Amino acid sequence: MQTGLLNLERNPQSQGYSVHQFDVVIAASVLHATRNIAETLTHIRRLLRPGGLLLLLEETQFHAPFDLTMGLQQGFDRFEDSRQQHPLLSQAQWQHALSAAGFTDCQVFQPPDPIAEWLGFDVFLVRGPISVQSFQPQVLQTALAQKLPEYMRPDAIVPLDTLPLTANGKVDRRALRSQWQAKSTQPTSETDYTAPRNAIETAIATLWQELLRCDRVGIDDNFFERGGDSLLATQMMTRIRQMFCVEVPLRTLFQSPTVAALAAAIADALAAQVDPDIIALLDSELTQVEPVTGEK
Repeated sequence: MQTGLLNLERNPQSQGYSVHQFDVVIAASVLHATRNIAETLTHIRRLLRPGGLLLLLEETQFHAPFDLTMGLQQGFDRFEDSRQQHPLLSQAQWQHALSAAGFTDCQVFQPPDPIAEWLGFDVFLVRGPISVQSFQPQVLQTALAQKLPEYMRPDAIVPLDTLPLTANGKVDRRALRSQWQAKSTQPTSETDYTAPRNAIETAIATLWQELLRCDRVGIDDNFFERGGDSLLATQMMTRIRQMFCVEVPLRTLFQSPTVAALAAAIADALAAQVDPDIIALLDSELTQVEPVTGEK
Protein backbone atom coordinates (compact mmCIF):
# COMPACT_ATOMS: atom_id res chain seq x y z
CA MET A 1 0.00 0.00 0.00
CA GLN A 2 1.18 3.49 -0.85
CA THR A 3 -0.17 6.66 0.74
CA GLY A 4 0.45 10.28 -0.03
CA LEU A 5 -0.88 13.79 0.24
CA LEU A 6 -2.61 15.55 -2.65
CA ASN A 7 -3.41 19.25 -2.69
CA LEU A 8 -6.49 19.51 -4.88
CA GLU A 9 -5.77 23.16 -5.60
CA ARG A 10 -2.40 22.49 -7.21
CA ASN A 11 -1.32 20.73 -10.36
CA PRO A 12 -0.93 17.03 -9.38
CA GLN A 13 2.16 16.70 -11.55
CA SER A 14 3.91 19.36 -9.50
CA GLN A 15 3.35 17.14 -6.45
CA GLY A 16 4.98 14.08 -7.96
CA TYR A 17 1.87 12.37 -9.36
CA SER A 18 1.98 10.95 -12.87
CA VAL A 19 -0.79 12.15 -15.16
CA HIS A 20 -3.43 9.78 -16.54
CA GLN A 21 -2.42 6.88 -14.29
CA PHE A 22 -5.49 6.29 -12.11
CA ASP A 23 -8.59 4.25 -12.98
CA VAL A 24 -10.81 5.70 -10.25
CA VAL A 25 -10.75 8.85 -8.11
CA ILE A 26 -13.03 8.97 -5.05
CA ALA A 27 -13.78 12.37 -3.52
CA ALA A 28 -15.96 12.27 -0.41
CA SER A 29 -17.31 15.71 0.53
CA VAL A 30 -14.07 17.58 -0.16
CA LEU A 31 -14.38 19.31 -3.53
CA HIS A 32 -16.74 22.03 -2.30
CA ALA A 33 -14.00 23.27 0.05
CA THR A 34 -11.61 24.18 -2.80
CA ARG A 35 -11.33 27.76 -3.98
CA ASN A 36 -12.22 27.04 -7.61
CA ILE A 37 -14.22 23.92 -8.44
CA ALA A 38 -13.58 24.13 -12.19
CA GLU A 39 -9.82 24.20 -11.57
CA THR A 40 -10.09 21.31 -9.09
CA LEU A 41 -12.04 19.15 -11.53
CA THR A 42 -9.39 19.85 -14.17
CA HIS A 43 -6.70 18.56 -11.80
CA ILE A 44 -8.71 15.41 -11.09
CA ARG A 45 -9.36 14.82 -14.78
CA ARG A 46 -5.61 15.01 -15.35
CA LEU A 47 -5.10 12.14 -12.91
CA LEU A 48 -7.51 9.75 -14.63
CA ARG A 49 -6.69 7.27 -17.34
CA PRO A 50 -8.72 7.54 -20.57
CA GLY A 51 -12.29 6.69 -19.59
CA GLY A 52 -11.43 6.69 -15.86
CA LEU A 53 -14.15 7.19 -13.27
CA LEU A 54 -14.75 9.90 -10.69
CA LEU A 55 -16.93 8.91 -7.73
CA LEU A 56 -18.10 12.04 -5.99
CA LEU A 57 -20.02 12.42 -2.72
CA GLU A 58 -21.32 15.92 -2.06
CA GLU A 59 -23.96 17.72 -0.01
CA THR A 60 -26.33 19.35 -2.50
CA GLN A 61 -28.95 20.81 -0.17
CA PHE A 62 -28.20 23.93 1.80
CA HIS A 63 -30.03 24.55 5.08
CA ALA A 64 -29.85 27.73 7.10
CA PRO A 65 -28.52 25.98 10.25
CA PHE A 66 -25.45 25.02 8.23
CA ASP A 67 -24.37 28.64 8.58
CA LEU A 68 -23.61 27.87 12.23
CA THR A 69 -20.92 25.40 11.21
CA MET A 70 -19.75 26.14 7.68
CA GLY A 71 -19.83 29.87 8.22
CA LEU A 72 -17.41 29.60 11.13
CA GLN A 73 -14.90 27.32 9.41
CA GLN A 74 -11.70 28.75 8.03
CA GLY A 75 -11.31 28.85 4.26
CA PHE A 76 -14.92 29.41 3.27
CA ASP A 77 -14.28 33.07 2.49
CA ARG A 78 -11.77 32.64 -0.32
CA PHE A 79 -13.78 31.28 -3.24
CA GLU A 80 -12.69 32.44 -6.68
CA ASP A 81 -15.58 31.01 -8.72
CA SER A 82 -19.26 31.89 -8.93
CA ARG A 83 -20.10 30.85 -5.37
CA GLN A 84 -21.04 33.87 -3.32
CA GLN A 85 -23.53 32.81 -0.64
CA HIS A 86 -22.24 29.40 0.50
CA PRO A 87 -19.79 26.70 -0.63
CA LEU A 88 -22.33 24.05 -1.64
CA LEU A 89 -23.55 23.41 -5.18
CA SER A 90 -26.94 22.02 -6.05
CA GLN A 91 -27.29 18.76 -7.92
CA ALA A 92 -27.90 20.64 -11.18
CA GLN A 93 -24.87 22.88 -10.58
CA TRP A 94 -22.64 19.85 -10.00
CA GLN A 95 -23.87 18.24 -13.20
CA HIS A 96 -23.12 21.44 -15.12
CA ALA A 97 -19.64 21.80 -13.54
CA LEU A 98 -18.74 18.18 -14.28
CA SER A 99 -19.91 18.47 -17.88
CA ALA A 100 -17.98 21.73 -18.37
CA ALA A 101 -14.82 20.03 -17.04
CA GLY A 102 -15.05 17.31 -19.69
CA PHE A 103 -16.73 14.51 -17.70
CA THR A 104 -19.51 12.51 -19.33
CA ASP A 105 -22.11 9.80 -18.53
CA CYS A 106 -23.13 11.46 -15.27
CA GLN A 107 -25.14 9.19 -12.97
CA VAL A 108 -26.64 10.40 -9.68
CA PHE A 109 -27.34 7.86 -6.96
CA GLN A 110 -29.63 8.72 -4.05
CA PRO A 111 -31.00 6.12 -1.60
CA PRO A 112 -34.81 6.06 -1.24
CA ASP A 113 -34.70 7.55 2.23
CA PRO A 114 -36.63 10.73 3.19
CA ILE A 115 -33.94 11.81 5.66
CA ALA A 116 -31.16 11.31 3.12
CA GLU A 117 -33.22 13.14 0.51
CA TRP A 118 -33.77 16.04 2.90
CA LEU A 119 -30.08 16.20 3.82
CA GLY A 120 -29.17 16.05 0.15
CA PHE A 121 -26.08 13.85 0.18
CA ASP A 122 -25.78 12.78 -3.46
CA VAL A 123 -23.37 10.34 -5.07
CA PHE A 124 -22.20 11.23 -8.59
CA LEU A 125 -20.45 8.81 -10.89
CA VAL A 126 -18.93 10.31 -14.04
CA ARG A 127 -16.49 9.20 -16.70
CA GLY A 128 -13.44 11.11 -17.81
CA PRO A 129 -12.54 11.70 -21.47
CA ILE A 130 -12.09 8.52 -23.51
CA SER A 131 -8.98 9.94 -25.17
CA VAL A 132 -6.33 12.19 -23.64
CA GLN A 133 -3.44 14.16 -25.07
CA SER A 134 -0.08 12.74 -24.08
CA PHE A 135 2.92 14.93 -23.45
CA GLN A 136 6.53 13.79 -23.48
CA PRO A 137 8.67 16.43 -21.77
CA GLN A 138 11.90 14.53 -22.36
CA VAL A 139 11.46 14.81 -26.13
CA LEU A 140 11.14 18.58 -25.78
CA GLN A 141 14.10 18.74 -23.39
CA THR A 142 16.22 16.83 -25.91
CA ALA A 143 15.27 19.26 -28.66
CA LEU A 144 16.06 22.25 -26.42
CA ALA A 145 19.45 20.74 -25.54
CA GLN A 146 20.37 20.95 -29.21
CA LYS A 147 19.46 24.64 -29.39
CA LEU A 148 20.22 26.19 -26.01
CA PRO A 149 23.09 26.16 -23.49
CA GLU A 150 22.41 24.35 -20.24
CA TYR A 151 21.75 27.44 -18.12
CA MET A 152 18.94 28.53 -20.48
CA ARG A 153 17.09 25.19 -20.48
CA PRO A 154 14.12 24.84 -18.10
CA ASP A 155 14.47 22.61 -15.08
CA ALA A 156 10.92 21.33 -15.58
CA ILE A 157 8.22 21.59 -18.23
CA VAL A 158 4.62 21.58 -17.05
CA PRO A 159 1.65 21.18 -19.41
CA LEU A 160 -1.29 23.49 -18.66
CA ASP A 161 -4.73 23.45 -20.19
CA THR A 162 -4.90 27.24 -19.98
CA LEU A 163 -2.77 30.07 -18.65
CA PRO A 164 -4.10 31.62 -15.42
CA LEU A 165 -5.34 35.15 -16.03
CA THR A 166 -5.95 38.15 -13.81
CA ALA A 167 -9.24 40.04 -13.71
CA ASN A 168 -7.80 42.33 -16.41
CA GLY A 169 -7.15 39.40 -18.75
CA LYS A 170 -3.37 39.43 -18.33
CA VAL A 171 -1.25 36.40 -17.42
CA ASP A 172 -1.32 35.94 -13.65
CA ARG A 173 2.38 35.35 -13.02
CA ARG A 174 1.90 34.66 -9.31
CA ALA A 175 -0.70 31.97 -10.02
CA LEU A 176 1.45 30.63 -12.85
CA ARG A 177 4.40 30.18 -10.50
CA SER A 178 2.19 28.36 -7.97
CA GLN A 179 1.22 25.83 -10.66
CA TRP A 180 4.62 24.24 -10.22
CA GLN A 181 6.83 23.92 -7.19
CA ALA A 182 10.14 22.47 -8.26
CA LYS A 183 11.45 19.65 -6.13
CA SER A 184 14.49 21.79 -5.36
CA THR A 185 12.39 24.39 -3.54
CA GLN A 186 12.18 21.87 -0.71
CA PRO A 187 14.81 22.07 2.05
CA THR A 188 18.16 20.60 1.12
CA SER A 189 18.78 17.19 2.67
CA GLU A 190 21.52 16.69 5.22
CA THR A 191 23.61 14.65 2.77
CA ASP A 192 23.50 17.35 0.09
CA TYR A 193 24.05 20.35 2.34
CA THR A 194 27.45 22.04 2.61
CA ALA A 195 27.56 25.07 4.90
CA PRO A 196 29.16 28.38 3.84
CA ARG A 197 32.92 28.43 4.46
CA ASN A 198 33.67 32.15 4.57
CA ALA A 199 32.07 35.56 5.01
CA ILE A 200 31.21 36.04 1.33
CA GLU A 201 29.47 32.67 1.03
CA THR A 202 27.61 33.32 4.27
CA ALA A 203 26.38 36.69 3.02
CA ILE A 204 25.20 35.22 -0.30
CA ALA A 205 23.45 32.29 1.40
CA THR A 206 21.65 34.69 3.73
CA LEU A 207 20.58 36.82 0.77
CA TRP A 208 19.25 33.75 -1.08
CA GLN A 209 17.27 32.72 2.00
CA GLU A 210 15.60 36.13 1.98
CA LEU A 211 14.86 36.29 -1.75
CA LEU A 212 13.90 32.62 -2.22
CA ARG A 213 12.08 32.38 1.12
CA CYS A 214 13.82 29.18 2.19
CA ASP A 215 15.23 28.12 5.54
CA ARG A 216 18.72 27.02 4.56
CA VAL A 217 21.07 27.37 1.59
CA GLY A 218 24.24 25.40 0.94
CA ILE A 219 27.19 26.47 -1.16
CA ASP A 220 26.37 23.95 -3.91
CA ASP A 221 22.69 24.91 -4.18
CA ASN A 222 21.52 26.11 -7.58
CA PHE A 223 19.76 29.48 -7.56
CA PHE A 224 17.28 28.57 -10.28
CA GLU A 225 16.63 25.07 -8.98
CA ARG A 226 15.75 26.56 -5.60
CA GLY A 227 13.02 28.65 -7.20
CA GLY A 228 14.88 31.69 -8.55
CA ASP A 229 14.02 33.39 -11.81
CA SER A 230 15.42 36.20 -13.94
CA LEU A 231 13.63 38.90 -11.94
CA LEU A 232 14.96 37.62 -8.61
CA ALA A 233 18.38 37.21 -10.20
CA THR A 234 18.41 40.90 -11.16
CA GLN A 235 17.34 41.89 -7.65
CA MET A 236 20.05 39.73 -6.13
CA MET A 237 22.83 41.14 -8.28
CA THR A 238 21.71 44.66 -7.36
CA ARG A 239 21.90 43.75 -3.67
CA ILE A 240 25.36 42.22 -4.17
CA ARG A 241 26.54 45.41 -5.89
CA GLN A 242 25.35 47.41 -2.88
CA MET A 243 26.74 44.95 -0.34
CA PHE A 244 30.24 44.40 -1.77
CA CYS A 245 30.65 47.52 -3.92
CA VAL A 246 31.71 45.45 -6.93
CA GLU A 247 30.28 44.84 -10.40
CA VAL A 248 29.55 41.20 -11.19
CA PRO A 249 27.86 40.55 -14.56
CA LEU A 250 24.42 39.00 -14.44
CA ARG A 251 25.56 36.32 -16.88
CA THR A 252 27.90 35.01 -14.17
CA LEU A 253 24.91 33.81 -12.20
CA PHE A 254 23.31 32.17 -15.25
CA GLN A 255 26.53 30.39 -16.15
CA SER A 256 27.43 29.26 -12.61
CA PRO A 257 24.33 29.61 -10.42
CA THR A 258 25.72 28.31 -7.11
CA VAL A 259 26.71 30.09 -3.92
CA ALA A 260 30.30 28.87 -4.20
CA ALA A 261 30.72 30.00 -7.80
CA LEU A 262 29.15 33.40 -7.18
CA ALA A 263 31.29 33.93 -4.08
CA ALA A 264 34.41 33.12 -6.10
CA ALA A 265 33.38 35.65 -8.76
CA ILE A 266 32.84 38.31 -6.08
CA ALA A 267 36.21 37.54 -4.50
CA ASP A 268 37.90 37.89 -7.92
CA ALA A 269 36.12 41.21 -8.50
CA LEU A 270 37.25 42.49 -5.10
CA ALA A 271 40.83 41.42 -5.75
CA ALA A 272 40.80 43.18 -9.12
CA GLN A 273 40.05 46.47 -7.37
CA VAL A 274 43.25 46.29 -5.30
CA ASP A 275 46.45 47.73 -6.76
CA PRO A 276 48.78 44.77 -7.57
CA ASP A 277 51.83 46.84 -6.46
CA ILE A 278 50.27 47.21 -3.00
CA ILE A 279 49.62 43.47 -2.82
CA ALA A 280 53.22 42.74 -3.85
CA LEU A 281 54.49 45.19 -1.20
CA LEU A 282 52.35 43.56 1.48
CA ASP A 283 53.58 40.13 0.46
CA SER A 284 57.20 41.24 0.69
CA GLU A 285 56.65 42.86 4.08
CA LEU A 286 54.89 39.79 5.44
CA THR A 287 57.72 37.49 4.36
CA GLN A 288 60.19 39.59 6.41
CA VAL A 289 58.17 39.34 9.62
CA GLU A 290 59.58 36.71 11.94
CA PRO A 291 57.00 34.50 13.70
CA VAL A 292 56.60 35.11 17.44
CA THR A 293 56.94 32.08 19.66
CA GLY A 294 56.51 31.48 23.36
CA GLU A 295 53.86 32.59 25.80
CA LYS A 296 52.43 36.08 25.67
